[in-house]
Amino acid sequence: MFALKSLVTRKTRSALILMGIVLSLILLNTSSASAATSPTIRYNILVKTGCLRNAGTDARVYINLKRPGYAVSRELDNPHRNDFEICSLDGFPMEIPAAFGDQVTSIDIWHNNSGSTPGWYLEWVEVQNQNTGQRWRFAANRWLSVSDWPYSLSILDMKPSP
Repeated sequence: MFALKSLVTRKTRSALILMGIVLSLILLNTSSASAATSPTIRYNILVKTGCLRNAGTDARVYINLKRPGYAVSRELDNPHRNDFEICSLDGFPMEIPAAFGDQVTSIDIWHNNSGSTPGWYLEWVEVQNQNTGQRWRFAANRWLSVSDWPYSLSILDMKPSP
């Protein structure tokens, strides 16, 4: 009797484990499919580097798009391209979850002070919602540098220009 009970228990455990694996695979496929089809908002980020001497940067640049209660962060980088050179206008496509909404109320922009010439003179950033056509321009007109005034690598909570 004990051997029979032990055999049933092992078979039951094996069946439960197999059912758990199948269920996990089904859930994984469902969540991957829904993540791939979840609605997004397409934005284009334009960044204007100043035309001052040594205005370009080799540092890695990051941005937060913000609205009350929500922020989305991305590194701004075009692979195989030298971004943020003197007098350049660089564009960066960005897809974010639709839960963010259609309004950008402020941005943060910063860099990591890396590379041989990390100082950067940022003129402005423009964010365009590709779905609605809305645009927000954020004027900076300042250095993001530890060796130039205001001696900071970031601009936080920058509001759109009027």
